[in-house]
Amino acid sequence: MAFKITEKSELYSLLGKAYWLESQLEGASQWEAYLLVKEQKHMDILFKISHDSEAHRSIIKLLSYHLEGFDVEKAASEIKEERFNFKKMHVEEIMAEIMRYEMLAHDLYSRILDHTSEDLIKKLWNRKSYEEYFKLMKWLVNQEEGHIKLLQPYAGKIKRIL
Repeated sequence: MAFKITEKSELYSLLGKAYWLESQLEGASQWEAYLLVKEQKHMDILFKISHDSEAHRSIIKLLSYHLEGFDVEKAASEIKEERFNFKKMHVEEIMAEIMRYEMLAHDLYSRILDHTSEDLIKKLWNRKSYEEYFKLMKWLVNQEEGHIKLLQPYAGKIKRIL
């Protein structure tokens, strides 16, 4: 689909969702999972991903400082809080659910990167090089790809007999 994000309000709404995804969805689910898994290898992966999510949140916040008139906290606060309950899940299911959130973040960042109008960023970016915006978005896409690869060997579906 060939379309561009050309409106400030649409871009800011999408970046607000990305911030919410990092701070609420990923952050809360990773912590819940971290508290429940018992094997060190799972804890290590979850800790790394959680650490990276904090960096991603900071990057989005940095973007908000350099995009004219964008309040990322306000944009993210308009989305309802998510609750998680991984207690009755096997570790493979927990890791699969965490991977699903990473895939969602990857998709969102990829779409924002691919569809944002360069002219819009030129107009809104309050630093010397508007290319910095695109470099940071590409970095986020690459980070999420890494998380997905990290989780794949541990994520799986369990067939339950009821």
